[in-house]
Amino acid sequence: MTRSRAGTLLSFLLFAPQSAPAAATSSTDLFAAADTLRPAASPDAEYHRGLELLARGDARGASAAFERALARGYRPPAEAYLQLGLSRRHLPLHAFDAIRAFRQVLREDPASTPGLYELADTYLALDGWEGQREARRALVTLLEREPGYRDAYSRWSALYPDVRESRRLAEAFGRHLAADFRPELALHTARLHLQTGELEQLVELLDLWSSVEASASSLRLYAAGRLLFDKGHDADATREFRAGIQAARQPEDLEPYWEDVAPLMDAEELAAARAGDTPSQVAFLLGFWEARDPLPFSDANERLAEQYRRISEARRRYLWKKPFAKEKVIGDYVDDLGRPSFDTRLEGRSLDDRGTIYLRHGEPDQRHVEVGGDEFWRYRRTEAPGGRLHFHFKLMEGPMGRGNDTVYSVLPTTDIGDSNVRVGHAGQEGVANTLVGLSTDTFVPSGGPAILPLQARPFTFRSLADRSRTDLLLAWEAASDSSLMPGSPSASRVLARMKLYDEAYAELLGLTDTLSPNDLAPARAGGSAPFAGAFELSTYAGDHAYAVQVETPDASSVALGRGQIEIPSYAGDGLQMSDLLLASRVTPASADPAAPTRAGLALHPLVQPRVSRRVPLSLYYEIYELRPLGTGRVRYRVEYRVSSDRPVRRGLLQRIFGAAAGEAEERPDGVSLAFEKERPGPLLSTFETISLDLSALLPGTYTVTAVVQDLVTGVEVERRALLELGP
Repeated sequence: MTRSRAGTLLSFLLFAPQSAPAAATSSTDLFAAADTLRPAASPDAEYHRGLELLARGDARGASAAFERALARGYRPPAEAYLQLGLSRRHLPLHAFDAIRAFRQVLREDPASTPGLYELADTYLALDGWEGQREARRALVTLLEREPGYRDAYSRWSALYPDVRESRRLAEAFGRHLAADFRPELALHTARLHLQTGELEQLVELLDLWSSVEASASSLRLYAAGRLLFDKGHDADATREFRAGIQAARQPEDLEPYWEDVAPLMDAEELAAARAGDTPSQVAFLLGFWEARDPLPFSDANERLAEQYRRISEARRRYLWKKPFAKEKVIGDYVDDLGRPSFDTRLEGRSLDDRGTIYLRHGEPDQRHVEVGGDEFWRYRRTEAPGGRLHFHFKLMEGPMGRGNDTVYSVLPTTDIGDSNVRVGHAGQEGVANTLVGLSTDTFVPSGGPAILPLQARPFTFRSLADRSRTDLLLAWEAASDSSLMPGSPSASRVLARMKLYDEAYAELLGLTDTLSPNDLAPARAGGSAPFAGAFELSTYAGDHAYAVQVETPDASSVALGRGQIEIPSYAGDGLQMSDLLLASRVTPASADPAAPTRAGLALHPLVQPRVSRRVPLSLYYEIYELRPLGTGRVRYRVEYRVSSDRPVRRGLLQRIFGAAAGEAEERPDGVSLAFEKERPGPLLSTFETISLDLSALLPGTYTVTAVVQDLVTGVEVERRALLELGP
C-alpha cells in the first residue's frame, strides 16, 4: 500500500459515518433486543449494569447501557459520560466517539480530572500531530490542577518539550510545593528548571527543599548536583552526586541516577544491577562512575561531568520530534519504519538514534552531513576493533514525518561512510559498533594537563604480620616526559598516589608518597626515559582494581595507570610460592633504603616484560609451608628453566646461570638448572634469589620458570614469568 492510499484509507475509516449492524448476531445484541420488551430500568440500574458489562469485557453492551442511563436522566451525567467514553474506546474504530464523550464530561464538569486524563489518553493513542497537540492541552491543564494524578506527568514528559509549557508547569508546581511539599514533585520541578535554563529559580527551589528536610535526601542532592554541573562547578557537583547516592534509603531514591546511567549499559547488565537491594545498588552506582573517572585523584569526576554535559546537549539537539502512537487506530495497515532503533530516553523523552550514540561516545571526531540529511560519524576509540568506530544515520520521511526523524543504519548511507567500511563486512561491523561503549569508555578530559601513560605491575606475597592477608607490591613505571624526569626543574618533588578498590570499585585505601629524584630508580639500566617506584601494602584476597598517578606538585604534568588485580590467598597449610619477581637488581636493604624491601633485600622490579638482553636480571620469590623432617630440618629442590617457543642455541648454561652450581641441562627449547637445599626448620617462609645473564640469547619472547618441590611431602609448585628480550 502506498503512503497516499494509506492516508486516504485512514481518513475514510476515522471520519466516515458508522452505521449500525443490520442484525443482532451476538449474545449481547440478543440481550439488548430482549431488554426492549421489559419495563424500563431506572437510570441508576442502567449505569450499574453498564459497569458490570464493562468489567466483564463487554464494551458494546456497556456502551448501550450507559447511553440508556443518560437518556433516562442519570445524575451526575459527567460520571456516565466518562464510563461511556471508556466503553467506546474499547470498541474498534470508535476513538472519536470516545473523544466526544470525554469532551461532554468536561462540559458537564469542567473540573473533572478523570475526564481530562482520559481525553488525553485517547488522543495519545492516535498517530499525528493534531492528536498530540490536543493531548498536550489536556495534560497541561490537568497537571496544573493535580500534578500527581496517576501517570499524567510521565505521559506529558514523553512528548517533545515546549519551553512555554515547561515554564507554565514549573510555576504551577511551585505553587503546589509551597502549599504541600513533596520530594517527587520537587524533582520534576527541578528538571523543568534545568530544561528551560531557569537556574535561579532552581536555586530558590533547593532553598525551599532544604528548609523542609531534616537531612539531605538523595533526590535533593541529585537536583543540587545537576545544578552545579550545569554551572560548571564539577568538583562540588561530584561531591553532591556521591552524597546523594550514599543517602539512598530505598530503591526509589536512586531512580534518577539509574535513568542517567541506563544509556551506557546493556539491558541484561542494567536489570542485574537493579535487582539487588538498596546497599548493593548504591555500591554499583558509585563504582560505575569511579571506574570511569579519568583523573581519580582530582576532586571532580570528569567523566560524570561529561555525561551531564552530553545529556544537556542530547536534550537540546537529538530529542525525537515526530509523534508516534502507543497503539494504532487501524492496526498495522500503516507501518512507519522510521522509528528509533534504540529505546533511549532522557527523563521520559525518546532520543533519535544520534542521541543514543552521542550519550555513549560524545562528540564524534569526524562528522559528515550530506545535503539530504544522512550522516556519517567516526570516533577514535582504543576499545574498538582497529581503534575506530563509525556510525551511519538515515533521515527518514515516514508518514507525517517532521523534525529530526534520524535513525541508525547498519549499512552506509553516505559516500564517505561507504569508503570507511570493509567490503562485505558492513553489516557485521555496524552491529558490533553499536555494542561498544556500553561497558567501556576512553574519555579524556580537555583543558587540563596531558595525561601520560603509566604502567603498573602487581607482585603478591604472604603477609609477614598476618598470614590471612596478602602483601601487595605494586610497582609502577612512568613514561618518558621531560617534566616528570628526575632532575628536571618541575620534578624537584614528585607525588605518587595510589588507590586500591574492591571488585565493585569501592575504595579500600589510598596512599601518597612524596618522592625526590634520588628516590626514583631508573626502570631500565641504561634507559634514560622511564623512571619507577612501588607501593607496598597489605590487603585481603579477591578481585581488586587499582589506580596509580604520578604528578608534579602543581599538577602540570600527570602520568596515570589503571588496572585489575586478582590477589591470591596464601593462608593455606600446603606448599605455596609467591609471584616471581624479575628485578633489574637485588641488593641489601641497607644499601638502598628507598627501594621496596623483602627479607632484608632491596628490590627493583621490572614493570614491563620487555627489557634489553644486555641488562643483568635477578629473580626473587618466596616459599611457604615447607614440612620439616623428624630432625626438624626442611629439604626441598629448586629448578630454574629459561625456555622459548623456538630453538635456543646450545652452550649457554654457563653464561645464563653464571657460577651457580647444580644439575644443569640443555634442551632444544632452553636450559635448566636444578639443585637441592636443606635448612634448619620448621620454616613458615623462606626466599630464593638467583642472577640471570641473558645477553647471549637472541631477541624474542622467553619464559622463566621456577619449580619448587618439598622433598619431605613430594608436593611440587611452580611459577612463571614472561620476558621479551630486546637488543
